[in-house]
Amino acid sequence: MKKLPYTVIIVGFIDVMFFFPIIWLIAVSLCGISFVSPPPSYLRLSFKNAPENTAYVDLLVEMDTDDSKYVQFTEPPRKRTGTTPDGSAVYETLNIDENSAVTTLNDDGLVSFSLHCGESTGVLILDNGSMQFTTRNYFMPIPGVPDDDARIKAAYIDKNGNVLGITDLAKSRYVGGSDYVLKADSDRLVIGYPGRPSWVSKTAVIILFAVEGRALAGLIVFIILTIATAVKRNRERGVQ
Repeated sequence: MKKLPYTVIIVGFIDVMFFFPIIWLIAVSLCGISFVSPPPSYLRLSFKNAPENTAYVDLLVEMDTDDSKYVQFTEPPRKRTGTTPDGSAVYETLNIDENSAVTTLNDDGLVSFSLHCGESTGVLILDNGSMQFTTRNYFMPIPGVPDDDARIKAAYIDKNGNVLGITDLAKSRYVGGSDYVLKADSDRLVIGYPGRPSWVSKTAVIILFAVEGRALAGLIVFIILTIATAVKRNRERGVQ
């Protein structure tokens, strides 16, 4: 009997290629293996539709004075105002201290993360107006995964530390990509998490298994028909 046609080899190779995404998705979704990078050492928060004279936006997190991470005052926010001739950044420190309204703010147990958490190394107001919250030890002021029960708000603050407005409790969801996305818009605060919920990858696994099953079934039928055709031709030639 002649060797199988090259088409069988090609189809088989293509079919095997289906296994690679399946193996990866099984590892990620079903075996608990994670390829997510460690939490970042900072978070950025952008805002729009803020009250007039808003200088920056602070995160309000649940923390009381008995918390081991609570401190009376960390350091005031800094605003990047330009660069020196040698390229070094120039900063302006806002007029905020331990007696400012934002420092003494307690909104039903929620206080300033940047001013009262010992893991915070301050707020940097970037050139584009967004905030960069820097921390020590990869500390996250937000839950590691979306949690609608988390009590987090944002407060609009002027350059002297006066509170101009406070958002509702944050809404959180997965947004894809690889970065955390925090956005304040008027009375809304949205926390966007990198990646996708687990059900997405599990659904993808099911779909790929279905595709692979179809591909394998088609390949098996193709091989059987090819072999049957070759056998039939050999018999016909033997009869002749």
